[in-house]
Amino acid sequence: MKKQKTAKVMALAVSMFAFAGVANAYDINIYGASAEFNFWAKGAAAYLGAGSGTLGCTSVSGFVKDTTSKHGIVTGTNCTPNPPITGFANGSNVNIRVSNKASYDGIWAVKGLADVTITDSTNADYICEHTAPLNGYQRRMITSTTDTSLSCQRVLVGASDVAGASFLQGSKGVQFGWKPFDATTNPVVDRSNIFTGTGGISTTGMTVYQPVAVPFGFYAHNDVTYNGTPIANLTRLQAVSLFSGGIKNWSDFGAGYPNLHATICLRHAGSGSGATLDAAIMNGGLWGNPLVSTPNNTNDVTAGAIASYNSAAADVYFNDGTSDELNCVNTFSGAIGYADADAGLGKVVPTPAYPNIPATGNDYLPMMYQGVAPSANAIANGIYDFWTKEQVYLTKNTPTTVEKNMVSHLSSYLNTSTVLSGVGFGGFWANASSLVVSKPSDYLYPTR
Repeated sequence: MKKQKTAKVMALAVSMFAFAGVANAYDINIYGASAEFNFWAKGAAAYLGAGSGTLGCTSVSGFVKDTTSKHGIVTGTNCTPNPPITGFANGSNVNIRVSNKASYDGIWAVKGLADVTITDSTNADYICEHTAPLNGYQRRMITSTTDTSLSCQRVLVGASDVAGASFLQGSKGVQFGWKPFDATTNPVVDRSNIFTGTGGISTTGMTVYQPVAVPFGFYAHNDVTYNGTPIANLTRLQAVSLFSGGIKNWSDFGAGYPNLHATICLRHAGSGSGATLDAAIMNGGLWGNPLVSTPNNTNDVTAGAIASYNSAAADVYFNDGTSDELNCVNTFSGAIGYADADAGLGKVVPTPAYPNIPATGNDYLPMMYQGVAPSANAIANGIYDFWTKEQVYLTKNTPTTVEKNMVSHLSSYLNTSTVLSGVGFGGFWANASSLVVSKPSDYLYPTR
């Protein structure tokens, strides 16, 4: 009997090794910030392919997305990393899954915390995040290159634009501010008290890498003009005045600006780009009034998020994702918003994604801030200051030695200027080793 039991245990162990050590052996599941999604959508295949610093797979699939284009996967087969990864079984397959949600949930996922903003127990995300044994350590991500449905996957890497301690903001409003309220598909999201007064999301004791610096920028509707042409620059004072809700009409800035009601497009609390705006531009309200946290529009009145609409103040909308933020700017006259500086690359041809936002060639580029355009060089040398260090957090769900080594390998790959240039991000992202300036905290001004 004992021999039979031992044989069963050994058989189970062998079958588990066959599943985890050979076919589709390693899952690098990256969840959270849109910046990471945009990078890996273009760069995952190169990382899995041949060359120095890669995983050296002999065959690599294309990047496959789900129907929402917020989840994707690339698979490499017969991989031999270069340089070698200690503990990696050469000849194994590797899946790189990446999902674009928001920075805060990237950190929550690797901490094993379910998203408390999802309260409907019949919701698929709620069910996934409350299913044992992984519970909050898993999120719905794309299943495979041949099955684009979403299934529960253990998150290995939580991607965030900012450190956990920088999530101090609050918001309330319909989930996708630019869309009409719908109780099922566009409900009210209340994050007014999740982060405020908490000291942010604690990441004490967690393993984190900061391989790159990522710039953000401002985007405006094309009817926001200066002397008759689309606005091309925003000063710090203008930005603080706008995103604190202090400006009602663009003409408040004086001669040359249109008599046009201002519309402020923001991200919901928990967004890394929103936290960066608060930290780097508003400085938590220390450089003027604080970041606005309450919507002001008729849609949110209908939804019951606010009691009434104040037509004498700027319209304010909150949005749950980068594409929704840019759709908000594109939809409403007099609108201004913010996003990753690379968020609009390649979005004009063949069909313009945001036809009411000024374009340059095939790209929607952010305007200058303080007279400087966002770029890797401007970040590295302390000329442009609307940026943050991308945070790569390792799961607390008992990562194996090889998983730790793989995340370290991945972070080293990101911190390479030729890699960033190879996928079109070299003009915007700055690898950490190139920074001349220092920025120990999201709320500190870059210094030499």
